[in-house]
Amino acid sequence: MFRRSLIYMISNKMVVPTSTTASKISDFSNSFSKIIILEGNISAGKTFLASKLGDILGYKVFFEPTTTNPFLESFYKDPKKYALIMQLWLLNQRYNTYLNALQYSIENDRGVILDRSVYSDWVFAENCRLEGLINEDGFKEYSRKREHFLSNIPIPNTTLYLDVNPKECLSRIQNRKRDCELSIPLSYLEGLDSCYKSFLKEMKLKGSNVIVRDWNNFGDPLNIIKEINSTNVYSNSIDRKALLDLESIRQLINETESEKINLSEQNFFLNESKNRKNLV
Repeated sequence: MFRRSLIYMISNKMVVPTSTTASKISDFSNSFSKIIILEGNISAGKTFLASKLGDILGYKVFFEPTTTNPFLESFYKDPKKYALIMQLWLLNQRYNTYLNALQYSIENDRGVILDRSVYSDWVFAENCRLEGLINEDGFKEYSRKREHFLSNIPIPNTTLYLDVNPKECLSRIQNRKRDCELSIPLSYLEGLDSCYKSFLKEMKLKGSNVIVRDWNNFGDPLNIIKEINSTNVYSNSIDRKALLDLESIRQLINETESEKINLSEQNFFLNESKNRKNLV
């Protein structure tokens, strides 16, 4: 069977997309930016920038599953009831998205950009824990699943964080007027901001090229690309399963897609406060 490793994916030069001229791509892309995760607080401007970077670099963008999240609206209305079940669902979805991005990158020899990731999912879970929305036993269950998922995948080459003041994020949320977001308090955004700072330290220690950009007044995507390409990052996948191949990725994707939370488990998690001992 034809097998290609993630080391090849990271180190080999990308195939030039037909929609972009060769000279343009050679100016903006190199062999050290194949896996980029784009991070930031709610309404920081990630999705718009991800699309722009994808167009310029010729990378495929994988957006986070917010539109298909069946718990988001319920979470904002009753966060304590839905926090854990939503985070477990998001963790599984983001892991699946990361695997699909890896598969796509290997099959097409093309870079990928992820709008949030399975790595940063911890930011939201940790913030919920600190706010008392997820108890310690529930957080242990979440952490167990997260560590299992992360043990199967390589670390992203670049972690790009859009740093926006929580008050500015709240203003943008109010301006874009998504009904399910209008009840988000400033304190929740401030908590995410704090947890994100801890997350960035973790990613730097893991070996990802961490780039932080002030995005309170937005900025020029071309300057970000220059910064991405200014540092050659290669060793960041060695401590994970760098030799993961297509067959392994497909198997992991099948496993996550078949891992459905049944009705009894949903009822259990939605009533976790009554069942804390069962999670130990």
